[in-house]
Amino acid sequence: MADPAVRAAVGRVNLAGYRSRTLCSGALVAPDLVLTAAHCVTAPDGTPLPLDDIHFVAGWDRGAHQGHGRAAAVTLHPDWAGTERGEVVSDLALIRLKAPLPQAPLATAPPAPEPVPRALAGYAATRPHSASARHPCDETARVGRYLVLACPAEGGLSGGPVLEHGPDRWRVVGVIAGGSSDMATPQTHAAGLGRAILRLIPSVGGRD
Repeated sequence: MADPAVRAAVGRVNLAGYRSRTLCSGALVAPDLVLTAAHCVTAPDGTPLPLDDIHFVAGWDRGAHQGHGRAAAVTLHPDWAGTERGEVVSDLALIRLKAPLPQAPLATAPPAPEPVPRALAGYAATRPHSASARHPCDETARVGRYLVLACPAEGGLSGGPVLEHGPDRWRVVGVIAGGSSDMATPQTHAAGLGRAILRLIPSVGGRD
């Protein structure tokens, strides 16, 4: 995807703990807020990871970036119960950064009610030094806010945005939760944005 606003706002969510290093993706949705998957920033039982282990790097591209910051707080979807018991539709989290980033955040909205073509963006584990994009990704199934899209989901893309093009710009309508990278039957499972997480964005950002 060549859109510079998307490339500047989508970034790597780097997770580094004791003897471990994990990669997810995320998108800046307010100057100091990153939307990602809850399973990226929690243990399997749903317990949040230490804040010092969470680092967002926006627009990472072969050593250059558009800004970065460490986590000051993590807010989970109220229904998230961890990968052991959690559901895709609640696999959503907001990372509040210690300081705002300079670029424009991406707009957010619920998914369109009709199955329109969508795009995915993020950092695949097989290509971690530059953003990957999948477009178009047709919707093949939907149960409530649980979206299934006909695009492959590689490791590392978890937490990346599902995008729809509005009248004048791309907007985030969901978050990649997982899927299959088998090119014979590619699938991405995603959590569409709903009222619970959309209400949290203005209330969580910008707090001390």
